[in-house]
Amino acid sequence: MSKKYSLVLTDSFEKLERTENILTLKPQIPNFGRDIKFETVSFPEISKKEIYDRYNFCEKIFDSLLRDLAIELNSIHKIDYSQRSWDIIIGKWLRDLIHVSYKNYLQIDYALKNYNINKIYSIDYKNYDLAVDDTLSQSLARMDSEWLFSLCSKLLDYLNYKKEIVSNLPKKSFFVLPKKEINNRHVKNKGKKLFFKIISLMKYFVNINNYAVINKTYLPFINEKMLELKFFQIPLVWPEIEVKYKDRNQNLRSNIKFSMKNVIDPFENFLRINLPNLLPTFVLENFQNIKKISNGNLYPKKPKFIFTSASYAYDEVFKVYAANQIKNKIPYFIGQHGNNYFTQIHCNYLSELNYSDKFISWGIKKDPKVINGFNFKTINHRKRSFNKNGKLLMLLEDRTDACFAFHKNDFSQQKQIETSIKIIQSLRPDIKKNTILRLRSDYFNEYFGIKYVDFFKNLGVTVESGEKDVNKLFSQSRLSLFDYDSTGVLENYIYNIPTLFIVPRDYLNCLTSEGERKYQMLLDNSLMFVDEKKLIEHINNHWSNITEWWMSEKNQKIIKEFNKDFNVKPDKHSMKKLKQLLSKTS
Repeated sequence: MSKKYSLVLTDSFEKLERTENILTLKPQIPNFGRDIKFETVSFPEISKKEIYDRYNFCEKIFDSLLRDLAIELNSIHKIDYSQRSWDIIIGKWLRDLIHVSYKNYLQIDYALKNYNINKIYSIDYKNYDLAVDDTLSQSLARMDSEWLFSLCSKLLDYLNYKKEIVSNLPKKSFFVLPKKEINNRHVKNKGKKLFFKIISLMKYFVNINNYAVINKTYLPFINEKMLELKFFQIPLVWPEIEVKYKDRNQNLRSNIKFSMKNVIDPFENFLRINLPNLLPTFVLENFQNIKKISNGNLYPKKPKFIFTSASYAYDEVFKVYAANQIKNKIPYFIGQHGNNYFTQIHCNYLSELNYSDKFISWGIKKDPKVINGFNFKTINHRKRSFNKNGKLLMLLEDRTDACFAFHKNDFSQQKQIETSIKIIQSLRPDIKKNTILRLRSDYFNEYFGIKYVDFFKNLGVTVESGEKDVNKLFSQSRLSLFDYDSTGVLENYIYNIPTLFIVPRDYLNCLTSEGERKYQMLLDNSLMFVDEKKLIEHINNHWSNITEWWMSEKNQKIIKEFNKDFNVKPDKHSMKKLKQLLSKTS
Protein backbone atom coordinates (compact mmCIF):
# COMPACT_ATOMS: atom_id res chain seq x y z
CA MET A 1 0.00 0.00 0.00
CA SER A 2 2.86 2.42 -0.81
CA LYS A 3 0.84 4.42 -3.38
CA LYS A 4 -0.92 7.33 -1.70
CA TYR A 5 -4.52 8.27 -2.54
CA SER A 6 -7.02 11.01 -1.94
CA LEU A 7 -10.49 9.58 -1.38
CA VAL A 8 -13.33 11.63 -2.89
CA LEU A 9 -16.65 11.65 -1.01
CA THR A 10 -18.11 14.74 -2.64
CA ASP A 11 -19.33 15.92 -6.04
CA SER A 12 -17.45 19.20 -5.73
CA PHE A 13 -13.98 19.05 -7.28
CA GLU A 14 -12.72 22.64 -7.10
CA LYS A 15 -10.23 21.83 -4.32
CA LEU A 16 -8.73 18.76 -6.00
CA GLU A 17 -5.04 18.99 -6.85
CA ARG A 18 -4.07 17.77 -10.30
CA THR A 19 -1.10 15.80 -9.01
CA GLU A 20 -3.20 13.66 -6.64
CA ASN A 21 -4.16 10.04 -7.16
CA ILE A 22 -7.93 10.22 -6.83
CA LEU A 23 -9.87 7.28 -5.42
CA THR A 24 -13.67 7.09 -5.74
CA LEU A 25 -16.36 4.98 -4.05
CA LYS A 26 -19.08 6.00 -6.51
CA PRO A 27 -19.32 6.06 -10.34
CA GLN A 28 -18.27 9.69 -10.83
CA ILE A 29 -15.86 9.18 -13.72
CA PRO A 30 -17.39 11.71 -16.17
CA ASN A 31 -16.96 14.49 -13.59
CA PHE A 32 -13.19 14.38 -13.63
CA GLY A 33 -11.03 16.12 -16.21
CA ARG A 34 -8.89 13.87 -18.39
CA ASP A 35 -5.70 15.19 -16.78
CA ILE A 36 -6.75 13.99 -13.31
CA LYS A 37 -5.56 10.52 -12.34
CA PHE A 38 -8.29 8.47 -10.71
CA GLU A 39 -9.07 4.95 -9.66
CA THR A 40 -12.18 3.29 -8.31
CA VAL A 41 -12.17 1.13 -5.19
CA SER A 42 -12.06 -2.52 -6.21
CA PHE A 43 -14.51 -4.26 -3.92
CA PRO A 44 -14.28 -8.06 -3.64
CA GLU A 45 -17.22 -10.23 -4.64
CA ILE A 46 -19.15 -11.53 -1.69
CA SER A 47 -20.39 -15.06 -1.24
CA LYS A 48 -23.95 -16.24 -0.68
CA LYS A 49 -23.11 -16.80 2.99
CA GLU A 50 -21.79 -13.26 3.34
CA ILE A 51 -24.98 -11.88 1.77
CA TYR A 52 -27.09 -13.82 4.26
CA ASP A 53 -24.82 -12.74 7.12
CA ARG A 54 -25.17 -9.06 6.22
CA TYR A 55 -28.95 -9.18 5.96
CA ASN A 56 -29.24 -11.20 9.19
CA PHE A 57 -27.02 -8.66 10.93
CA CYS A 58 -29.16 -5.77 9.68
CA GLU A 59 -32.33 -7.63 10.64
CA LYS A 60 -31.21 -7.90 14.25
CA ILE A 61 -30.54 -4.16 14.32
CA PHE A 62 -33.90 -3.51 12.66
CA ASP A 63 -35.75 -5.49 15.35
CA SER A 64 -33.86 -3.73 18.11
CA LEU A 65 -34.42 -0.22 16.70
CA LEU A 66 -38.07 -0.80 15.80
CA ARG A 67 -38.79 -1.94 19.35
CA ASP A 68 -37.28 1.23 20.80
CA LEU A 69 -38.77 3.44 18.07
CA ALA A 70 -42.26 2.19 18.96
CA ILE A 71 -41.71 3.24 22.57
CA GLU A 72 -40.34 6.69 21.68
CA LEU A 73 -42.94 7.50 19.02
CA ASN A 74 -45.82 6.33 21.21
CA SER A 75 -44.53 8.59 23.98
CA ILE A 76 -44.15 11.61 21.69
CA HIS A 77 -47.60 11.25 20.13
CA LYS A 78 -49.34 10.00 23.29
CA ILE A 79 -50.68 6.88 21.58
CA ASP A 80 -50.34 3.14 22.11
CA TYR A 81 -49.50 1.60 18.72
CA SER A 82 -48.10 -1.92 18.68
CA GLN A 83 -44.70 -2.71 17.23
CA ARG A 84 -46.57 -4.30 14.31
CA SER A 85 -48.39 -1.01 13.65
CA TRP A 86 -45.12 0.91 13.62
CA ASP A 87 -43.64 -1.70 11.28
CA ILE A 88 -46.51 -0.94 8.87
CA ILE A 89 -45.82 2.79 9.16
CA ILE A 90 -42.05 3.05 9.27
CA GLY A 91 -40.66 -0.44 8.60
CA LYS A 92 -39.74 0.09 4.95
CA TRP A 93 -38.08 3.44 5.67
CA LEU A 94 -36.10 1.98 8.56
CA ARG A 95 -34.85 -1.04 6.58
CA ASP A 96 -33.85 1.15 3.64
CA LEU A 97 -31.91 3.46 5.97
CA ILE A 98 -30.15 0.58 7.74
CA HIS A 99 -29.19 -1.10 4.46
CA VAL A 100 -27.87 2.00 2.69
CA SER A 101 -26.00 3.10 5.84
CA TYR A 102 -24.44 -0.30 6.46
CA LYS A 103 -23.42 -0.73 2.85
CA ASN A 104 -21.61 2.63 2.84
CA TYR A 105 -20.20 1.93 6.31
CA LEU A 106 -18.60 -1.27 4.96
CA GLN A 107 -17.38 0.42 1.78
CA ILE A 108 -15.70 3.32 3.58
CA ASP A 109 -14.14 0.98 6.11
CA TYR A 110 -12.87 -1.31 3.33
CA ALA A 111 -11.35 1.59 1.37
CA LEU A 112 -9.58 3.03 4.41
CA LYS A 113 -8.17 -0.35 5.45
CA ASN A 114 -7.06 -1.51 1.99
CA TYR A 115 -5.77 1.69 0.36
CA ASN A 116 -3.10 4.09 1.54
CA ILE A 117 -5.37 7.11 1.90
CA ASN A 118 -3.76 10.26 3.29
CA LYS A 119 -6.45 12.80 2.39
CA ILE A 120 -10.25 12.75 2.10
CA TYR A 121 -12.44 15.25 0.26
CA SER A 122 -15.92 15.28 1.76
CA ILE A 123 -19.09 17.31 2.28
CA ASP A 124 -19.57 19.20 5.53
CA TYR A 125 -22.48 17.10 6.84
CA LYS A 126 -23.15 19.60 9.66
CA ASN A 127 -24.62 21.92 7.04
CA TYR A 128 -26.93 19.26 5.57
CA ASP A 129 -30.09 17.84 7.13
CA LEU A 130 -30.35 14.12 6.28
CA ALA A 131 -33.96 13.80 7.50
CA VAL A 132 -36.41 13.35 4.61
CA ASP A 133 -40.17 13.82 4.60
CA ASP A 134 -41.39 10.34 3.67
CA THR A 135 -40.51 6.83 2.52
CA LEU A 136 -40.47 7.67 -1.19
CA SER A 137 -38.07 10.55 -0.53
CA GLN A 138 -35.76 8.14 1.29
CA SER A 139 -35.69 5.72 -1.66
CA LEU A 140 -34.68 8.58 -4.00
CA ALA A 141 -32.37 10.41 -1.59
CA ARG A 142 -29.98 7.47 -1.56
CA MET A 143 -29.22 8.27 -5.22
CA ASP A 144 -28.84 11.99 -4.57
CA SER A 145 -25.12 12.77 -4.42
CA GLU A 146 -25.31 15.43 -1.69
CA TRP A 147 -27.55 13.32 0.55
CA LEU A 148 -25.41 10.21 0.16
CA PHE A 149 -22.07 11.99 0.51
CA SER A 150 -23.37 13.79 3.61
CA LEU A 151 -24.24 10.38 5.06
CA CYS A 152 -20.76 9.13 4.12
CA SER A 153 -19.21 12.20 5.76
CA LYS A 154 -21.15 11.51 8.96
CA LEU A 155 -20.01 7.88 8.88
CA LEU A 156 -16.44 9.00 8.28
CA ASP A 157 -16.57 11.32 11.26
CA TYR A 158 -17.94 8.52 13.43
CA LEU A 159 -15.26 6.03 12.32
CA ASN A 160 -12.69 8.65 13.40
CA TYR A 161 -9.87 7.68 11.08
CA LYS A 162 -6.97 10.09 11.50
CA LYS A 163 -6.79 11.52 8.00
CA GLU A 164 -6.56 14.99 6.55
CA ILE A 165 -10.12 15.99 5.60
CA VAL A 166 -10.94 18.77 3.16
CA SER A 167 -14.62 19.69 3.37
CA ASN A 168 -16.85 21.72 1.10
CA LEU A 169 -20.27 23.15 1.83
CA PRO A 170 -23.27 21.40 0.24
CA LYS A 171 -25.19 23.32 -2.40
CA LYS A 172 -28.52 22.47 -0.72
CA SER A 173 -29.34 22.05 2.93
CA PHE A 174 -31.66 19.01 2.63
CA PHE A 175 -33.20 16.65 0.08
CA VAL A 176 -36.40 17.71 -1.68
CA LEU A 177 -38.53 15.20 -3.57
CA PRO A 178 -38.55 16.23 -7.26
CA LYS A 179 -41.95 17.48 -8.41
CA LYS A 180 -42.09 15.00 -11.27
CA GLU A 181 -41.79 12.14 -8.77
CA ILE A 182 -44.84 13.51 -6.95
CA ASN A 183 -46.71 13.64 -10.26
CA ASN A 184 -45.68 10.04 -11.05
CA ARG A 185 -47.79 8.85 -8.11
CA HIS A 186 -50.96 9.52 -10.06
CA VAL A 187 -52.84 6.51 -11.42
CA LYS A 188 -52.56 5.74 -15.13
CA ASN A 189 -55.58 5.25 -17.40
CA LYS A 190 -56.76 8.82 -16.86
CA GLY A 191 -60.05 8.34 -18.70
CA LYS A 192 -60.99 5.29 -16.64
CA LYS A 193 -59.76 7.05 -13.52
CA LEU A 194 -61.99 10.08 -14.17
CA PHE A 195 -65.01 7.82 -14.79
CA PHE A 196 -64.56 6.00 -11.50
CA LYS A 197 -63.77 9.24 -9.70
CA ILE A 198 -67.20 10.45 -10.69
CA ILE A 199 -68.73 7.18 -9.46
CA SER A 200 -66.71 7.59 -6.26
CA LEU A 201 -68.72 10.69 -5.42
CA MET A 202 -71.52 8.28 -4.51
CA LYS A 203 -69.65 7.39 -1.34
CA TYR A 204 -71.02 10.62 0.11
CA PHE A 205 -74.58 9.35 -0.39
CA VAL A 206 -74.23 5.69 0.64
CA ASN A 207 -72.74 4.05 3.70
CA ILE A 208 -69.28 2.72 2.80
CA ASN A 209 -68.10 2.16 6.36
CA ASN A 210 -68.04 -1.61 5.93
CA TYR A 211 -66.60 -1.61 2.40
CA ALA A 212 -63.43 -3.58 1.84
CA VAL A 213 -60.51 -1.33 0.92
CA ILE A 214 -59.19 -2.78 -2.34
CA ASN A 215 -56.51 -0.43 -3.59
CA LYS A 216 -53.56 -0.65 -6.01
CA THR A 217 -53.60 -4.43 -6.07
CA TYR A 218 -51.54 -4.77 -9.27
CA LEU A 219 -54.59 -6.20 -10.96
CA PRO A 220 -55.40 -4.28 -14.13
CA PHE A 221 -57.54 -1.28 -13.18
CA ILE A 222 -60.80 -2.65 -14.59
CA ASN A 223 -60.26 -6.05 -12.96
CA GLU A 224 -59.65 -4.35 -9.63
CA LYS A 225 -63.00 -2.55 -9.96
CA MET A 226 -64.66 -5.85 -10.91
CA LEU A 227 -63.27 -7.37 -7.72
CA GLU A 228 -64.98 -4.63 -5.76
CA LEU A 229 -68.26 -5.41 -7.52
CA LYS A 230 -67.92 -9.06 -6.48
CA PHE A 231 -68.16 -7.82 -2.89
CA PHE A 232 -71.32 -5.86 -3.82
CA GLN A 233 -69.50 -2.54 -3.52
CA ILE A 234 -69.60 0.57 -5.66
CA PRO A 235 -66.19 0.63 -7.43
CA LEU A 236 -64.21 3.46 -5.88
CA VAL A 237 -60.94 5.26 -6.51
CA TRP A 238 -59.11 5.71 -3.22
CA PRO A 239 -57.08 8.91 -3.60
CA GLU A 240 -53.45 9.23 -2.56
CA ILE A 241 -53.25 12.42 -0.54
CA GLU A 242 -50.38 14.82 -1.22
CA VAL A 243 -49.28 15.74 2.29
CA LYS A 244 -48.16 19.32 2.88
CA TYR A 245 -45.12 18.69 5.02
CA LYS A 246 -44.10 21.06 7.80
CA ASP A 247 -40.47 21.91 8.46
CA ARG A 248 -38.34 19.93 10.88
CA ASN A 249 -38.59 20.77 14.57
CA GLN A 250 -35.16 20.44 16.16
CA ASN A 251 -36.51 20.97 19.67
CA LEU A 252 -38.79 17.94 19.21
CA ARG A 253 -35.93 15.83 17.91
CA SER A 254 -33.49 16.84 20.63
CA ASN A 255 -35.76 15.23 23.22
CA ILE A 256 -35.57 11.79 21.56
CA LYS A 257 -33.10 9.50 23.26
CA PHE A 258 -32.38 5.90 22.31
CA SER A 259 -30.94 3.55 24.88
CA MET A 260 -27.28 2.59 24.46
CA LYS A 261 -27.52 -0.10 27.11
CA ASN A 262 -25.99 -3.40 25.98
CA VAL A 263 -25.21 -1.98 22.53
CA ILE A 264 -21.85 -3.45 21.57
CA ASP A 265 -21.74 -3.21 17.78
CA PRO A 266 -20.27 0.11 16.55
CA PHE A 267 -22.60 0.33 13.54
CA GLU A 268 -25.74 -0.01 15.66
CA ASN A 269 -24.22 2.54 18.01
CA PHE A 270 -23.86 4.95 15.05
CA LEU A 271 -27.52 4.53 14.13
CA ARG A 272 -28.75 5.01 17.70
CA ILE A 273 -26.72 8.20 18.08
CA ASN A 274 -27.98 9.68 14.82
CA LEU A 275 -31.49 8.27 14.47
CA PRO A 276 -33.27 11.22 16.17
CA ASN A 277 -31.99 13.49 13.40
CA LEU A 278 -32.53 10.93 10.64
CA LEU A 279 -36.19 10.13 11.31
CA PRO A 280 -38.52 11.25 8.49
CA THR A 281 -40.92 14.10 9.25
CA PHE A 282 -43.98 11.95 8.50
CA VAL A 283 -43.51 10.12 11.83
CA LEU A 284 -42.62 13.23 13.85
CA GLU A 285 -43.51 16.77 12.81
CA ASN A 286 -46.26 15.69 10.40
CA PHE A 287 -47.60 12.57 12.05
CA GLN A 288 -50.60 14.12 13.81
CA ASN A 289 -51.78 15.73 10.58
CA ILE A 290 -51.42 12.45 8.66
CA LYS A 291 -53.24 10.60 11.44
CA LYS A 292 -56.06 13.14 11.31
CA ILE A 293 -56.42 12.71 7.53
CA SER A 294 -56.41 8.91 7.82
CA ASN A 295 -59.12 9.05 10.51
CA GLY A 296 -61.34 11.33 8.42
CA ASN A 297 -63.83 10.38 5.72
CA LEU A 298 -61.20 9.19 3.26
CA TYR A 299 -61.59 5.46 4.03
CA PRO A 300 -64.26 3.19 5.59
CA LYS A 301 -64.40 3.23 9.39
CA LYS A 302 -64.77 -0.56 9.76
CA PRO A 303 -63.72 -2.20 6.48
CA LYS A 304 -64.28 -5.91 5.82
CA PHE A 305 -60.58 -6.14 5.02
CA ILE A 306 -57.72 -4.20 3.39
CA PHE A 307 -56.00 -5.52 0.26
CA THR A 308 -53.17 -3.79 -1.59
CA SER A 309 -50.02 -4.67 -3.50
CA ALA A 310 -48.51 -1.18 -3.59
CA SER A 311 -50.02 1.33 -1.14
CA TYR A 312 -48.24 -0.36 1.79
CA ALA A 313 -44.91 1.04 0.54
CA TYR A 314 -45.09 4.80 -0.05
CA ASP A 315 -48.60 6.04 0.79
CA GLU A 316 -48.10 7.43 4.30
CA VAL A 317 -51.78 8.24 4.91
CA PHE A 318 -52.80 4.73 3.83
CA LYS A 319 -50.15 3.17 6.08
CA VAL A 320 -51.34 5.05 9.16
CA TYR A 321 -54.93 4.05 8.29
CA ALA A 322 -53.90 0.39 8.04
CA ALA A 323 -51.93 0.62 11.29
CA ASN A 324 -55.06 1.90 13.02
CA GLN A 325 -57.29 -0.77 11.51
CA ILE A 326 -55.19 -3.74 12.60
CA LYS A 327 -55.79 -2.59 16.19
CA ASN A 328 -59.44 -3.42 15.47
CA LYS A 329 -58.52 -6.88 14.12
CA ILE A 330 -59.29 -5.89 10.51
CA PRO A 331 -57.55 -8.41 8.16
CA TYR A 332 -54.70 -6.87 6.20
CA PHE A 333 -53.75 -8.59 2.91
CA ILE A 334 -50.64 -7.70 0.95
CA GLY A 335 -50.27 -8.93 -2.62
CA GLN A 336 -46.97 -9.67 -4.35
CA HIS A 337 -45.61 -6.47 -5.87
CA GLY A 338 -43.32 -7.88 -8.56
CA ASN A 339 -40.54 -10.40 -9.11
CA ASN A 340 -37.70 -11.44 -6.75
CA TYR A 341 -40.05 -12.41 -3.91
CA PHE A 342 -38.91 -15.81 -2.62
CA THR A 343 -36.03 -15.99 -5.12
CA GLN A 344 -33.63 -13.19 -4.14
CA ILE A 345 -32.16 -13.35 -0.64
CA HIS A 346 -32.98 -9.75 0.28
CA CYS A 347 -36.70 -10.38 -0.27
CA ASN A 348 -36.67 -12.68 2.77
CA TYR A 349 -36.28 -9.50 4.81
CA LEU A 350 -39.32 -7.41 3.91
CA SER A 351 -41.70 -5.93 6.45
CA GLU A 352 -44.83 -6.77 4.46
CA LEU A 353 -44.09 -10.49 4.91
CA ASN A 354 -44.17 -9.97 8.67
CA TYR A 355 -47.00 -7.54 9.37
CA SER A 356 -49.60 -8.72 6.84
CA ASP A 357 -52.23 -11.18 8.04
CA LYS A 358 -51.84 -13.00 4.72
CA PHE A 359 -49.39 -12.42 1.89
CA ILE A 360 -50.83 -13.41 -1.49
CA SER A 361 -48.03 -14.56 -3.79
CA TRP A 362 -48.03 -15.06 -7.55
CA GLY A 363 -47.81 -18.82 -7.04
CA ILE A 364 -45.68 -19.80 -4.07
CA LYS A 365 -47.24 -21.32 -0.97
CA LYS A 366 -44.63 -21.10 1.74
CA ASP A 367 -46.10 -21.14 5.23
CA PRO A 368 -49.53 -20.49 6.76
CA LYS A 369 -49.12 -16.76 6.06
CA VAL A 370 -47.99 -16.94 2.40
CA ILE A 371 -50.85 -18.21 0.24
CA ASN A 372 -50.66 -18.89 -3.47
CA GLY A 373 -52.52 -16.75 -5.96
CA PHE A 374 -51.56 -15.91 -9.55
CA ASN A 375 -49.65 -13.25 -11.46
CA PHE A 376 -52.06 -10.35 -10.89
CA LYS A 377 -50.64 -8.23 -13.70
CA THR A 378 -51.47 -10.78 -16.40
CA ILE A 379 -55.18 -11.41 -15.78
CA ASN A 380 -55.90 -9.95 -19.24
CA HIS A 381 -54.05 -12.48 -21.41
CA ARG A 382 -54.75 -10.64 -24.64
CA LYS A 383 -53.19 -7.40 -23.45
CA ARG A 384 -49.66 -8.24 -24.65
CA SER A 385 -48.52 -9.94 -27.85
CA PHE A 386 -45.52 -10.05 -30.18
CA ASN A 387 -44.78 -9.78 -33.89
CA LYS A 388 -42.79 -12.70 -35.32
CA ASN A 389 -41.32 -10.36 -37.96
CA GLY A 390 -40.90 -7.41 -35.62
CA LYS A 391 -38.07 -5.61 -33.84
CA LEU A 392 -35.71 -6.28 -30.96
CA LEU A 393 -36.92 -4.52 -27.81
CA MET A 394 -34.22 -3.90 -25.16
CA LEU A 395 -35.35 -2.88 -21.67
CA LEU A 396 -32.81 -1.66 -19.10
CA GLU A 397 -32.86 -1.70 -15.31
CA ASP A 398 -33.72 1.18 -13.01
CA ARG A 399 -30.45 2.94 -12.09
CA THR A 400 -31.42 3.47 -8.42
CA ASP A 401 -31.42 -0.24 -7.59
CA ALA A 402 -27.76 -0.70 -6.62
CA CYS A 403 -27.53 1.66 -3.66
CA PHE A 404 -28.65 -0.69 -0.93
CA ALA A 405 -28.51 -4.26 -2.31
CA PHE A 406 -25.57 -6.02 -0.70
CA HIS A 407 -24.90 -8.24 -3.72
CA LYS A 408 -24.16 -5.17 -5.85
CA ASN A 409 -21.72 -2.32 -5.64
CA ASP A 410 -22.31 0.99 -7.38
CA PHE A 411 -19.85 0.14 -10.13
CA SER A 412 -21.70 -3.06 -11.04
CA GLN A 413 -24.32 -0.88 -12.70
CA GLN A 414 -21.59 0.82 -14.71
CA LYS A 415 -20.54 -2.63 -15.91
CA GLN A 416 -24.17 -3.39 -16.70
CA ILE A 417 -24.33 -0.27 -18.89
CA GLU A 418 -21.09 -1.25 -20.62
CA THR A 419 -22.46 -4.75 -21.25
CA SER A 420 -25.64 -3.36 -22.83
CA ILE A 421 -23.57 -1.11 -25.08
CA LYS A 422 -21.38 -4.05 -26.17
CA ILE A 423 -24.49 -6.06 -27.01
CA ILE A 424 -25.88 -3.26 -29.18
CA GLN A 425 -22.56 -2.68 -30.92
CA SER A 426 -22.14 -6.40 -31.69
CA LEU A 427 -25.58 -7.02 -33.16
CA ARG A 428 -25.84 -7.72 -36.87
CA PRO A 429 -26.49 -4.45 -38.75
CA ASP A 430 -29.96 -5.57 -39.84
CA ILE A 431 -30.90 -6.33 -36.21
CA LYS A 432 -29.36 -3.14 -34.83
CA LYS A 433 -31.37 -0.89 -37.13
CA ASN A 434 -34.51 -2.69 -35.94
CA THR A 435 -33.71 -2.29 -32.24
CA ILE A 436 -35.73 -0.18 -29.81
CA LEU A 437 -33.99 0.76 -26.57
CA ARG A 438 -36.53 1.41 -23.81
CA LEU A 439 -35.05 3.57 -21.03
CA ARG A 440 -36.64 4.40 -17.70
CA SER A 441 -37.10 8.04 -16.71
CA ASP A 442 -34.12 7.94 -14.32
CA TYR A 443 -31.74 7.57 -17.28
CA PHE A 444 -32.58 11.19 -18.11
CA ASN A 445 -31.77 12.42 -14.59
CA GLU A 446 -28.31 13.17 -13.26
CA TYR A 447 -26.79 10.86 -10.64
CA PHE A 448 -23.35 11.73 -9.25
CA GLY A 449 -22.82 13.94 -12.29
CA ILE A 450 -23.79 11.20 -14.75
CA LYS A 451 -26.77 11.31 -17.10
CA TYR A 452 -27.00 7.68 -18.19
CA VAL A 453 -28.89 8.39 -21.41
CA ASP A 454 -25.69 9.97 -22.74
CA PHE A 455 -24.01 6.54 -22.87
CA PHE A 456 -26.50 5.42 -25.54
CA LYS A 457 -26.12 8.23 -28.05
CA ASN A 458 -25.00 7.44 -31.59
CA LEU A 459 -25.38 3.67 -31.26
CA GLY A 460 -27.66 3.36 -34.26
CA VAL A 461 -30.76 2.26 -32.32
CA THR A 462 -34.06 3.97 -31.55
CA VAL A 463 -34.12 5.29 -27.98
CA GLU A 464 -37.58 5.32 -26.38
CA SER A 465 -37.93 7.44 -23.24
CA GLY A 466 -40.98 5.83 -21.69
CA GLU A 467 -43.55 7.94 -23.53
CA LYS A 468 -45.04 5.03 -25.47
CA ASP A 469 -47.21 2.28 -24.01
CA VAL A 470 -44.83 -0.59 -23.37
CA ASN A 471 -47.47 -3.11 -24.51
CA LYS A 472 -47.46 -1.49 -27.95
CA LEU A 473 -43.68 -1.83 -28.04
CA PHE A 474 -43.97 -5.53 -27.19
CA SER A 475 -46.56 -6.00 -29.96
CA GLN A 476 -44.09 -4.48 -32.46
CA SER A 477 -41.23 -6.76 -31.41
CA ARG A 478 -40.25 -10.36 -32.12
CA LEU A 479 -37.85 -10.57 -29.15
CA SER A 480 -37.66 -8.84 -25.77
CA LEU A 481 -34.26 -8.51 -24.12
CA PHE A 482 -33.89 -7.35 -20.51
CA ASP A 483 -30.53 -6.45 -18.97
CA TYR A 484 -31.78 -7.64 -15.56
CA ASP A 485 -34.12 -10.09 -13.89
CA SER A 486 -37.29 -8.08 -14.46
CA THR A 487 -40.93 -8.46 -13.50
CA GLY A 488 -41.41 -8.08 -17.24
CA VAL A 489 -39.74 -11.47 -17.73
CA LEU A 490 -42.39 -13.11 -15.55
CA GLU A 491 -45.17 -11.30 -17.41
CA ASN A 492 -43.75 -12.32 -20.79
CA TYR A 493 -43.48 -15.93 -19.65
CA ILE A 494 -47.20 -15.85 -18.89
CA TYR A 495 -47.98 -14.24 -22.26
CA ASN A 496 -45.51 -16.65 -23.94
CA ILE A 497 -43.57 -13.85 -25.62
CA PRO A 498 -39.99 -14.63 -26.81
CA THR A 499 -37.79 -13.23 -24.04
CA LEU A 500 -34.14 -13.29 -23.03
CA PHE A 501 -32.33 -11.59 -20.15
CA ILE A 502 -28.75 -11.15 -19.03
CA VAL A 503 -27.50 -10.85 -15.44
CA PRO A 504 -24.06 -10.48 -13.81
CA ARG A 505 -21.91 -13.60 -13.55
CA ASP A 506 -22.33 -13.75 -9.78
CA TYR A 507 -26.11 -13.34 -9.90
CA LEU A 508 -26.83 -16.84 -8.60
CA ASN A 509 -25.05 -15.84 -5.38
CA CYS A 510 -27.89 -13.53 -4.42
CA LEU A 511 -30.59 -16.18 -4.88
CA THR A 512 -32.22 -18.49 -2.39
CA SER A 513 -31.64 -22.22 -2.93
CA GLU A 514 -35.04 -22.64 -4.65
CA GLY A 515 -34.45 -19.51 -6.73
CA GLU A 516 -31.02 -20.75 -7.75
CA ARG A 517 -32.49 -24.05 -8.94
CA LYS A 518 -35.03 -22.31 -11.16
CA TYR A 519 -32.62 -19.76 -12.62
CA GLN A 520 -29.87 -22.33 -13.18
CA MET A 521 -32.37 -24.17 -15.39
CA LEU A 522 -32.82 -20.99 -17.50
CA LEU A 523 -29.06 -20.46 -17.66
CA ASP A 524 -28.38 -24.04 -18.75
CA ASN A 525 -30.89 -23.73 -21.59
CA SER A 526 -29.94 -20.32 -23.03
CA LEU A 527 -32.98 -18.44 -21.74
CA MET A 528 -30.88 -16.47 -19.26
CA PHE A 529 -27.27 -15.38 -19.90
CA VAL A 530 -24.28 -14.21 -17.88
CA ASP A 531 -21.95 -13.90 -20.90
CA GLU A 532 -22.74 -11.15 -23.41
CA LYS A 533 -20.77 -12.88 -26.18
CA LYS A 534 -22.93 -15.99 -25.92
CA LEU A 535 -26.05 -13.83 -25.81
CA ILE A 536 -25.03 -11.88 -28.92
CA GLU A 537 -24.23 -15.09 -30.77
CA HIS A 538 -27.59 -16.54 -29.73
CA ILE A 539 -29.55 -13.51 -31.00
CA ASN A 540 -27.61 -13.26 -34.26
CA ASN A 541 -28.05 -16.97 -34.96
CA HIS A 542 -31.75 -17.21 -34.13
CA TRP A 543 -32.99 -13.82 -35.35
CA SER A 544 -34.64 -15.15 -38.49
CA ASN A 545 -36.42 -17.97 -36.63
CA ILE A 546 -36.98 -16.58 -33.12
CA THR A 547 -40.58 -17.78 -32.97
CA GLU A 548 -39.69 -21.36 -33.96
CA TRP A 549 -36.86 -21.41 -31.42
CA TRP A 550 -39.09 -20.02 -28.65
CA MET A 551 -42.01 -22.34 -29.37
CA SER A 552 -39.86 -25.46 -29.44
CA GLU A 553 -41.06 -28.27 -27.22
CA LYS A 554 -37.90 -28.03 -25.13
CA ASN A 555 -38.22 -24.30 -24.37
CA GLN A 556 -41.92 -24.48 -23.66
CA LYS A 557 -41.32 -27.31 -21.20
CA ILE A 558 -38.62 -25.30 -19.39
CA ILE A 559 -40.78 -22.18 -19.13
CA LYS A 560 -43.68 -24.24 -17.83
CA GLU A 561 -41.40 -25.79 -15.20
CA PHE A 562 -40.01 -22.36 -14.25
CA ASN A 563 -43.51 -20.91 -13.82
CA LYS A 564 -44.78 -23.87 -11.79
CA ASP A 565 -45.78 -22.90 -8.23
CA PHE A 566 -44.03 -19.56 -8.72
CA ASN A 567 -45.45 -17.52 -11.60
CA VAL A 568 -48.95 -18.90 -12.07
CA LYS A 569 -50.96 -18.08 -15.16
CA PRO A 570 -54.46 -16.86 -14.28
CA ASP A 571 -57.50 -18.59 -15.77
CA LYS A 572 -61.22 -17.82 -16.00
CA HIS A 573 -61.72 -18.90 -12.38
CA SER A 574 -58.87 -16.87 -10.87
CA MET A 575 -60.89 -13.82 -9.88
CA LYS A 576 -63.53 -16.00 -8.27
CA LYS A 577 -60.84 -17.85 -6.31
CA LEU A 578 -59.28 -14.55 -5.22
CA LYS A 579 -62.64 -13.35 -3.99
CA GLN A 580 -63.13 -16.60 -2.05
CA LEU A 581 -59.65 -16.33 -0.58
CA LEU A 582 -60.27 -12.78 0.65
CA SER A 583 -63.70 -13.76 2.00
CA LYS A 584 -62.53 -16.92 3.73
CA THR A 585 -59.74 -15.29 5.67
CA SER A 586 -61.48 -12.01 6.50
